[in-house]
Amino acid sequence: MQYDFGCLRGAGRAKYASLLEDVDARRWYEKLARDSRITADVYLHRLGAFCQSFGRTPKDLLGMSEAELYNLLLDYVFSGKLKVGYRMNNEINYCIF
Repeated sequence: MQYDFGCLRGAGRAKYASLLEDVDARRWYEKLARDSRITADVYLHRLGAFCQSFGRTPKDLLGMSEAELYNLLLDYVFSGKLKVGYRMNNEINYCIF
């Protein structure tokens, strides 16, 4: 299936469309897209950026233990790769800690 990312303002978001070649990732994306195509596109971009930052695939993340995933998320939050505002950082800290 071919996906149209024309509704997005940044051409860089389409670069993660290759993640949709995985049947499980595509199923996840299509489930999100039923409610909101924009949300599905944004989540796909975030997942792709996260995986690219750590040289991982979505399947790698699913195969990690809870402790390994927790530590990877902490590394991401405190590495400076996550560029969000103060409120978002507080929400992330609340969820992690």
